[in-house]
Amino acid sequence: MKHKERTIRPANSGDLEKLLELYTHLHDGTVPAKENNLLDVWEEILCDRRQKFSGGTRLL
Repeated sequence: MKHKERTIRPANSGDLEKLLELYTHLHDGTVPAKENNLLDVWEEILCDRRQKFSGGTRLL
């Protein structure tokens, strides 16, 4: 049996869309209203040294 490789890395601005997809999966398909500044808020969170977010990929 072949094992799937996983990569853990710091989250980046490109992860927001997938994060929102996960949110909809966990919350009955509902998406919070996208505010005009949603990307700005995400970038601010990522730049905050007090917060650490990790993302991952699974290579098939």
